[in-house]
Amino acid sequence: MNMRNNIITTTAAALLLTLGTAFAAELPVPEGGIGFLGGMEGKLGTKDINGLSFTIKVEKVTAEAPRSKAANPESLIGKEVKVLIRLVKTEAGANVPAVEDQDFVKALQPDQALKLRVVNYKGNDFNLAWNGCYPDAKPGNDLKPK
Repeated sequence: MNMRNNIITTTAAALLLTLGTAFAAELPVPEGGIGFLGGMEGKLGTKDINGLSFTIKVEKVTAEAPRSKAANPESLIGKEVKVLIRLVKTEAGANVPAVEDQDFVKALQPDQALKLRVVNYKGNDFNLAWNGCYPDAKPGNDLKPK
């Protein structure tokens, strides 16, 4: 029984170490960019093979919505930030990944130039805003050019 406890303890410790490393690898949003709602341009960093997320190396903040809460959106420039795709509700009320967003992420090529509309809800990630992942999308009425 003692050997079994040691195995469980060792396995649990290894799992916690792995989780700790994963959380430490998060790409923190600079304090001035927290609450940002608007447009950004940059190049693709990495992408999830399942099409659920990707990173963008921000080169330019292109627009900001009046509802944006970011104190200094320009603090995002030069940073690599993680972007999650949207979740949509099914008729049954379940949240599922937006298929068009997943397809967009899966089709991205290394170092591809991106123009996005994103929102940050005070976390370490951004979310694609509605119609945010289409290169020819025009900013909505609530976005003003920089």
